[in-house]
Amino acid sequence: MQIPSNRRLKVAFLNLNDSAHGEYGALLAAAVAQQTDVEVLMIAPERLLKGARAAAHLEGVATHAVQFDGKINKAKSLIEVWRVLRAFRPNVLHDPVGSGIGAMLPLRPFLPRLAPLVVTEHNPVVHPGLSGRHHGPARALTRRTAALIHVHGPQAYAEMRGFGVPEERLIQIRHGAFDEYGAAARSFDRGNSKQILIFGGLRPNKGIDMLPEIFAKVRAHHPDATLLVTGERLKRIDSAMAEAMDKALDKLSTMEGCTLSNARVPEEDIPRLFGSCGLCLLPYHTATQSGVAMIAMTTGAPLVSTRVGDLPDVIEHGRTGLLAEPRVDSIADEIIRTFDDPEAAKARADAALKFAVEECAWPVIGRQMVMAYTHLVLNSLGKDGQK
Repeated sequence: MQIPSNRRLKVAFLNLNDSAHGEYGALLAAAVAQQTDVEVLMIAPERLLKGARAAAHLEGVATHAVQFDGKINKAKSLIEVWRVLRAFRPNVLHDPVGSGIGAMLPLRPFLPRLAPLVVTEHNPVVHPGLSGRHHGPARALTRRTAALIHVHGPQAYAEMRGFGVPEERLIQIRHGAFDEYGAAARSFDRGNSKQILIFGGLRPNKGIDMLPEIFAKVRAHHPDATLLVTGERLKRIDSAMAEAMDKALDKLSTMEGCTLSNARVPEEDIPRLFGSCGLCLLPYHTATQSGVAMIAMTTGAPLVSTRVGDLPDVIEHGRTGLLAEPRVDSIADEIIRTFDDPEAAKARADAALKFAVEECAWPVIGRQMVMAYTHLVLNSLGKDGQK
């Protein structure tokens, strides 16, 4: 399918977040902009555009910075976003951040007046423990207003179908591989490291509460094993789940061989963390997809994950990683299995790298997304006549 020859596909990314989902949106916008006959405008917070990770990929993407610090700036910025969009006259609007971020909600009902709206729904079901009154209404609003909802895997797709979203309004395209750290990370000598790396924001669904028992069981088999927990604790968490998680973190702080760092990891430290660890652990209770898994795959870090959400869609047990049930004994067993046979662990990590660069590379993701846009625009033209 092609857009009529006298028209260029114009896509506006409404990337109104500067955290991990915002960084994902910047990489997706860059991948789309690299496709033929596509013009991309990304509207994003100034902090994201100045960040090293996003800025390194945005060549060829027109950007417009907005400010979202404080209620007054947020209101002014939403008006500014509307003005910029009307001037750009896009064929497609794409919100790559999804319903978990409330900044877009005031505009969401009005956006379809400008162009068909695509929303990347990272978490169709809210993760347990996350607070915020907007979560449920935001997802309901997405299901009503989005012409196309993009999810990362088959379980998320099934969840959206369960909410009544018809197949023609869903597209399944995997999370892109976070490959910017890969070459640097693979230059480190991993050796026979027995360091377990926990990376990313700390929140209840990530299984932090299980870590003291998991680590104790691993140390019983491998006394030289260590645990490094890096990432910032999410502040808005259900109080009961926050208490359980904080209790586990307090316990870990007293355990020999365990190091905690409750802070966002500097970009320059990420290659070393993944390049020198013995394995990257995702002990999640629930998940959809994981950017952490995509980093691990491209850096050559062996993966141990729980068999939840759409993680099995990218981690094939025994080939690209090891999958466990979300229980202490099962997770500890797979960590021990990894440390018992480092050659097999390296073979799985090599297979994971091959999978990531062949099937989850950003040019692949960008091409698939543009095909989805094209189909959406042609359907819109067919229904409404030439615009």
